[in-house]
Amino acid sequence: MKHKYAAMAVCFLFVLGFALTSCFESSTEPDPNDMGGANTLARQAMVQLNQVVIDMSETSTEINTADDLMAQATFNQIEAKFNQALALDTDNPMANLGIAMLEIVRINYDDELWSMIDDADSMGTGSKRIINNQYQFLAQAPLRVMNHYRFGKDNSFSIMRVQNYIKASVLPRLDNSISRLNHAVAMADSNSIMIDTGEEYMEVDCGEIYAFRASVRVLSAAFNLMVAYDFDMIDSNNSYNWMLDMINISITPVNTQDPYNYSVNNGVLTLDYWNPWDYEYEAEEAYRSQVIAKTVKYNLDHNPNFGKLTDPGRLTAARNAILGATADVRLGVDYIMNETDSQANDVIKIENIISMNNNIPPTDSDAPNFTATWQSIEDITNWLDTVISSSYAMDENGVQFTVNLGAFFGGAVTDIEEVLPYFHWNDPAQSWVQSHVQWQNEYYTSTYGFFYNGNYVYIDNITKVISRRNGLEMNMGYNTDSVGNMIGDSEMPFLPDYTFKGILPGMTRAKYLQLFG
Repeated sequence: MKHKYAAMAVCFLFVLGFALTSCFESSTEPDPNDMGGANTLARQAMVQLNQVVIDMSETSTEINTADDLMAQATFNQIEAKFNQALALDTDNPMANLGIAMLEIVRINYDDELWSMIDDADSMGTGSKRIINNQYQFLAQAPLRVMNHYRFGKDNSFSIMRVQNYIKASVLPRLDNSISRLNHAVAMADSNSIMIDTGEEYMEVDCGEIYAFRASVRVLSAAFNLMVAYDFDMIDSNNSYNWMLDMINISITPVNTQDPYNYSVNNGVLTLDYWNPWDYEYEAEEAYRSQVIAKTVKYNLDHNPNFGKLTDPGRLTAARNAILGATADVRLGVDYIMNETDSQANDVIKIENIISMNNNIPPTDSDAPNFTATWQSIEDITNWLDTVISSSYAMDENGVQFTVNLGAFFGGAVTDIEEVLPYFHWNDPAQSWVQSHVQWQNEYYTSTYGFFYNGNYVYIDNITKVISRRNGLEMNMGYNTDSVGNMIGDSEMPFLPDYTFKGILPGMTRAKYLQLFG
């Protein structure tokens, strides 16, 4: 699996680590613990971790099982050295930060986790993982779960497996990282934290540590969202064999040179050909989608847990993680803005904060109205705190409405099906794969000859020939209004609850159409 990492992010992560290799060496405070010995061990571990990540981030080849086991063994060795440092000095900031970083690196390079998430990715192009992508990952977390069913790799793969892995292996690492950062951020300002990167000397302080902890909290929020609802799907045999059925679909090549069907009506000869360019690809997608759609229908009807909120505590944890992240951003900004020493060697400088504030609010013509009140980073974090905790009034597209994400994080939506649009499902006993016309040509003639099923067919007494190129698509049903009448494809879906269980209190169809129609 190819690794796609931003060099700047890797540098930033390890600048934080190397910064602490000089930590406390000039301290004149009493040394109740073996701080010097702890620093030596932590420094050695940090150097080793830095080199490992540089090596792995530059690797573009497929990571195999042996490579993954070697990486885990190396991570274990590094962790052991950090733990030796903590045994000498429990509150050693360098060792605590090192373990916090190690936990994130382990998640980022966990081949089992990301192979599962890559399977769930709707683009099928490989995940960007999390270094330098924390906030995008949070925004996409629910969709990653929902998109799982498009690309399954084997019949042992399931959303339950992904969710259990996240609960057992990912969230504990994030919790440990945050706990370690709580120790690291407490380091004293009186200690000189200067490092030589080989190109320049840089200073790292609590401001950068706050920023790192904020990003870890964002990851925690994203992964908690991914395990709050049960989207595991089984088939009528209470198994995952439907995935094997989907994977084993094989499309038989067809003759695309000659028509597979023809008809003559009112002097018009219509010839149907299969698309010569992507018939097999479209057919495979259609039949696989049919397996998925019919399995979704089965679970909506027969699986009492499907789409249900199974762990409300995960939503609470996600909200608290976001609130913690916004608090860390404010702490980091305040810390940096109150610095009085030279900024020349800082990783995050006062000028960086000022530059970001100068670009707030956004000046795009299509920027939402609610951004107009933002004047600083602090304003954005305060706004986010309000939106995810309580009701917030908005005015967009001439529509006044209220958003209350606090209701969502409070578990208002206990069953996803209750907020889905009205929909009529086709009969699962019938095939949902149908042919559709992709393009057609028309020309006028009185006679026409062609090969059909190996025989030459000659048609006369006609006025026109329509030659159609067809493909296959899956059609599982159609949207309806609240009483079951079919609505057009261009019409906005009808919803059973436009307030989404209180997330949009007071929302009506009229407002919904003004906002999104």
